[in-house]
Amino acid sequence: MAVTLVKAEGFEHGTWEGAGNAICTATGEGANYTVVDAGGLGFGIDNHTGDYCLRHHVHGSAATDTATINVEGQDASYIMVGSFYFLIHEYPSADQIIFTMNQTGNDFRIYLESTDHKLYPAWASSRGNGSAALSLDVWYLIDFRVDASANPNTIDMQVDGNAITQITSAQAASYSSNVQLNLLSTTQETFYDDMVYSFTSGDYPIGAHNIVGLLPTGEGTHNTASPTEFEDKDGNDIDGSHFAYAGMNTVPPSTANFIQQDTADGTASHYVEVTFADTAHNNILGVNPYVAYFSSGTNANNGQERIYDSDGGYSTVHTGSHAGTSLTWAEEMKTAPAGGWTMAHVNALTGRFGYSTDIDSIPYCAFIILQVAYGTDTATGFANMVMNIIG
Repeated sequence: MAVTLVKAEGFEHGTWEGAGNAICTATGEGANYTVVDAGGLGFGIDNHTGDYCLRHHVHGSAATDTATINVEGQDASYIMVGSFYFLIHEYPSADQIIFTMNQTGNDFRIYLESTDHKLYPAWASSRGNGSAALSLDVWYLIDFRVDASANPNTIDMQVDGNAITQITSAQAASYSSNVQLNLLSTTQETFYDDMVYSFTSGDYPIGAHNIVGLLPTGEGTHNTASPTEFEDKDGNDIDGSHFAYAGMNTVPPSTANFIQQDTADGTASHYVEVTFADTAHNNILGVNPYVAYFSSGTNANNGQERIYDSDGGYSTVHTGSHAGTSLTWAEEMKTAPAGGWTMAHVNALTGRFGYSTDIDSIPYCAFIILQVAYGTDTATGFANMVMNIIG
């Protein structure tokens, strides 16, 4: 099924919190949230797909933890369709809110009950029927649709494809302000992975899906006045002996590795270009690029990070100031090329950094990743995957 995603978050960047609100921000005890790789779960269960997932681990904390995820445009949409994977390693010691959408009126919540271990959709504290009981160390698929376009507002929800009776709330049409994970801190350990969102009612239920991260692995075609215009972190020119992609693919990213544009371009047309690792999947639901950037200082500057497709179309992930000495994040869902996403379209994507006309502080790009959401592959996709492996 073709869907129109507005966000795909699989935590494949290897971190969970960053300035710029592209990933998520926390209140309460932020140290209770960590992004872990396959070995980080530590109890023989892998993350759902890809290399990373989000862990929330609390033992006896009195604080209220909130991880707020920004979904661009949700404050102008009456409808939110979402799908994510959820795993419990340790049952909560008290009822736990695992998911919240803050509304102008009553909030949509998903409760994990501490005694029967079921999930309950709710408007604020008014719960509907529950799911089947959830077992430990099993990834469960949660699909939901919140329609707040008219009175009454409605919630539809499924767990592993099993529908729960729709619940309603007698309140006026309202927008959602944000998405939050884990609002109550009790002794518990839970995990989230492969979160996707849409504003299109007909996309419900999104159903089984996965997210992988594609990192820069090669050079594209640079457009520079001279090799000295762009340099790596050590001041080496990007000249065929030193490479742009190597400065933008460290997971998790940090200020220790980057590419810099240290010569201003009066035409705002110079850039370095990178190619990404290929995907072997063909049922592509959407591509969500993320970038992390910073600068040599805090003085004014500018620059851009863009993602180009084979049709010549591009999405600007970030444009404007890169000022500041700490990483700032940005993300922008890539517009699908003509005819929709295919494996070939994904594998033809390139990333560009540069376009700076002001380097009063030198702009740095530290990271680019494509978080690619895909559904169950077709037979053709599987055959192509096998050919890629053997040939």
